[in-house]
Amino acid sequence: MENLRKYRIAVVQMDSRNDKGANVKYACQCIDEAAANGAKLIGFPELYRIMTLEGAQVIFTPASFTMATGKEHWECILRTRAIENACYIVAADQIGQKHEFFAYGHSMVIDPWGTIIAKARDEAGMFYADIDLDYKEKIRQKVPVLKNRRADIYEVKRR
Repeated sequence: MENLRKYRIAVVQMDSRNDKGANVKYACQCIDEAAANGAKLIGFPELYRIMTLEGAQVIFTPASFTMATGKEHWECILRTRAIENACYIVAADQIGQKHEFFAYGHSMVIDPWGTIIAKARDEAGMFYADIDLDYKEKIRQKVPVLKNRRADIYEVKRR
């Protein structure tokens, strides 16, 4: 596999309409154009969305982030997933020296508003958090991220 140190990405901001076929056609055109122009990256956070649509209220995310990627991305990614799905994220990361890298740690629990409600110390150990599913419902009513989905223009499903 090619070692990508620097690469071009494409960002598409769509104005999705009621015509599902036209939306898909436009998205495919954008992907084709991006690939033709050397874009190498498209990322989709839809696994979390699928779990949420299937009724998940709390999503567990086991991981082993490296120190470098953890410091820059771990908290940001997790808080984003909690907010965009209006659910709790329980993220257990490994910590300490692994075979080929040093694991970041910083396990945490994030509420549906994106607030870190519990976080591990910088050492192996255990911590506790209280989950309030009524609070999750309150957030989903306040910020209806799932109701604002345009299921009529795209479909997210398991394979």
